[in-house]
Amino acid sequence: IWFKRDDCTGLAFGGNKVRQHEYILGDALSRGVDVVIQGAASQSNQSRQLAAAAARLGIECILMPRKDAQFAHVQGNQLIARQFGATIIPIEASASTKQAKQDMAVRLEASGRRPMILGMGAERALTLAAVAYVGWQSFAQSFELLHQFKIG
Repeated sequence: IWFKRDDCTGLAFGGNKVRQHEYILGDALSRGVDVVIQGAASQSNQSRQLAAAAARLGIECILMPRKDAQFAHVQGNQLIARQFGATIIPIEASASTKQAKQDMAVRLEASGRRPMILGMGAERALTLAAVAYVGWQSFAQSFELLHQFKIG
């Protein structure tokens, strides 16, 4: 049985989105993006990881979670995202997350900022590249382990 422990990868307690953020935020930096916008559940692991990665790179992070039963309590992933400096702007459960993110981007652009909206599909190719790289990396590491077992 082969498995890869994402809990050992670092960056806000790891997880399977770390590599995706590496590719997506690398693209953001190359395009001069200074703020990323993401909508997700109030206790999203992905949002926590995005906040950590953006903070490390000096990119502002705006998270737009839906107001749900867990939102009222600032704890868990939401608390960690705030500690990384993410701005959290809740949206009503009945509102369109897509529209709220687009409206935020328009306001930011009007003030001279360079936003990138995540979760709108534009980053799918980068996500696939990240997943492909992880697959290749796992394949290569399996041969390294086999070599270690043979000589050890």
